[in-house]
Amino acid sequence: PSSLLLCTMTSFRKAETQKARGNTLYKEGMFEAAVEAYTEALTACPETGHDDFRASLHSNRSACNYQVRNYEQVIADCGEALSLVSQTSTLFIKCLMRRGMAYEGLSKNRKAIDDFRQCLQLDPSAEQASKGLIRCQQALRTEAGLKSPPPTKKEGPSKVANKQKAEGFKQMGNDFFRARDLDKAIEFYTKAIECDEANEVYFNNRATAYASMRQFQKAVDDADRAIRLNSAYIKAHYRKGTALLALGKVDEAVRAFQVGLKIEPNNGDLKAALDGAMSRSKQFSTRSPAACHLLNTQQANKGHTIFLLKK
Repeated sequence: PSSLLLCTMTSFRKAETQKARGNTLYKEGMFEAAVEAYTEALTACPETGHDDFRASLHSNRSACNYQVRNYEQVIADCGEALSLVSQTSTLFIKCLMRRGMAYEGLSKNRKAIDDFRQCLQLDPSAEQASKGLIRCQQALRTEAGLKSPPPTKKEGPSKVANKQKAEGFKQMGNDFFRARDLDKAIEFYTKAIECDEANEVYFNNRATAYASMRQFQKAVDDADRAIRLNSAYIKAHYRKGTALLALGKVDEAVRAFQVGLKIEPNNGDLKAALDGAMSRSKQFSTRSPAACHLLNTQQANKGHTIFLLKK
């Protein structure tokens, strides 16, 4: 056992030496040589009992590979590092951020968005992740042929004050919504909109409240206004689709869900909603007009109109 321990300690010291060499080479801009040093350090480092150290080696090697645009290796090393440390560590967020940038470098924007979003969940102040998220969302809008939201202009003090008031009204609306006082929720979401008509979230929140009151056409109208403000706002596409489905406008609901999935193909809520709408569309096609009319009437009484007679 003593000889094994000695061997382990010797290997670890060698790994530390190679890591220090890699750090020096990195600072000198010799990135490929630094990659070799970190690789030698990983080879020398014992695989058990040194997770944090091994994670730092993978992270450092990923930083070198990022500098030479070897993005595939960046993704691989960041993945290894992420598996070795807890989400609460600074290194976890750093590697998540770098992997997102590597995905972005490969134009894998949806995967990049996932990493940037997770970064922001762990650290809402991560400005680099916020900027990366905006860039990738813009790229997806361009791919989908959708319009970008209008550029923001520098705002004066009064406009900033209105935005702050709007956020306060929105929060009050959220509180009333959670308390199931839907009339009050709509009242305060409306006040938020009056203070800031350019915020898509306020329209979508009011659409959700309208839908909860079975005022589905109003929900569709508000969701549409949210989409006009930000065509990539996934929640609004989902809200529009579910409201259309409740109105019995199955084909329009399917299209709404499909537009949302074109922007974010891996969205589980949209996938499930689209599957449900497609299933209902098939049910509609197998029923007689009289049966569809009866089902429409029954579902409308429950606030969930499904089948719609085709003219």
